[in-house]
Amino acid sequence: MTSPEVFILIPDCLRSADANLMTEVEEWSDVSTSDCYSSGTWTLPAHATLYSATPAYDHKAVRRGESLSENKVSVPKTAQENDYKTALVSENPTFGSGTGFDKRIDVIDEDIHLKKFPTTYSPAGSISDVSPQAALTLFSGVLKSDSILRNCINSIYGTYEHFRSKPPTEYPHHGERVLSHLSKHMADHDELFAMVNLLDTHNPHYTPPKRGARRLGLEVSPEESKVLANANQNLDYVLGEPLLENFRDRFESRDAVQSRMYDIYQAQIAHIDALISDWFEEHEERLDDSLVVIVGDHGQMFGAEGMVGHHTSLHPHGVSVPAFLSFPNHWSVENTDIQGPTSFIGLSQAIEKTLAGEITESSEFLDVWADAEVVISVDGPTWKIEKRQEEYEADLIDRLGVRKIGIIEQGVQTVHTCPWQSSKITTETYQIWATGREQTDATPADLSDVQRDWLISGDDSQEVDDVSVRLEALGYK
Repeated sequence: MTSPEVFILIPDCLRSADANLMTEVEEWSDVSTSDCYSSGTWTLPAHATLYSATPAYDHKAVRRGESLSENKVSVPKTAQENDYKTALVSENPTFGSGTGFDKRIDVIDEDIHLKKFPTTYSPAGSISDVSPQAALTLFSGVLKSDSILRNCINSIYGTYEHFRSKPPTEYPHHGERVLSHLSKHMADHDELFAMVNLLDTHNPHYTPPKRGARRLGLEVSPEESKVLANANQNLDYVLGEPLLENFRDRFESRDAVQSRMYDIYQAQIAHIDALISDWFEEHEERLDDSLVVIVGDHGQMFGAEGMVGHHTSLHPHGVSVPAFLSFPNHWSVENTDIQGPTSFIGLSQAIEKTLAGEITESSEFLDVWADAEVVISVDGPTWKIEKRQEEYEADLIDRLGVRKIGIIEQGVQTVHTCPWQSSKITTETYQIWATGREQTDATPADLSDVQRDWLISGDDSQEVDDVSVRLEALGYK
């Protein structure tokens, strides 16, 4: 094999507006940009684009409940066809076998929040309830797996973690463990193509990780963490509901709650920056001749344009992500200028061509990356709308129950919107930059026939049950 090993590390919810906090990763990188746009507003469509090298309206894994089809799994397939060992390393339930990301993957190490040791067996599917049948399923899975002792320990630990009540004062993510699992797979396999999701920058934002908090000088008391957990009602924020009186002794408004969670989010970024830098240092010699891509999958909203989390808004805080690339030493790095804006679509296409041996220089990689269309697709919120229809006003449900396609060309974002169960499309244009946008009367970008067909064909979708519980723990209610 003459092509380099490829490692793609994806800090979840890492947005361009706070890329300046990735100082250590920046030092390891040959090129970086804050002018890259995801293919969607949350984990599923973004990762599916990295797998398929196609826009989200094409691969159609966009709405909660959908999964990636095997005929769209192009990038891992190309890796296997060129003698790579493919690996998935993740604690994120959306990036795993439950949503179709196990296809064309040789080493699947998922649900790492439930596992102390790196193995390909996950106990997650067997511990959803307490029953003799669940115990039998769990025991049977352990006996059939690759390491009985390690999987016995993982199963006991995973069962405990699954049913344990986790206080808001406890930092909920496990990036250090995820990267240690990756290191173990690197020791076991050569010629890797590995995709790694790191949840450490994802909500909830109640308690900062100690390392990131120290770097930023941030102090959050246990009492404050508990208030944040109870006061953070995202739908109430979107509706403009005032903060309840019993939280007013700590925060004067819902905006103040969001501002404090943003402080914690920044500490989470500083934390993941340090963890990735440690991983670089541990494997410096091997990574010197590898292609390493570190890229956020989508952003996070803390009140811009009245929206929080990551749902249907195409504001840059939700869809503009930073990317950091370290090229193989044997590639020429004479020209590292990126002509933006760039997209997940172009990035995945450049990665696939690298795996196929068609790219052998950094300038070739950057040209392919910059040449692709910048298109973002949205299909409703990550909340389960059917659960909210009786709780909230109809106009909110109507506002969120939409499909959108955003097209970015020459600093202008065109947003085409179509409500579910409708064929009426409305169009708006914005001047856009990494940290904001402003509505304008610029000439809108036209939809292709394929884009228009997808936009007007919105309908209901079913949730994947075994993924749903863990998603709700991450705030996808």
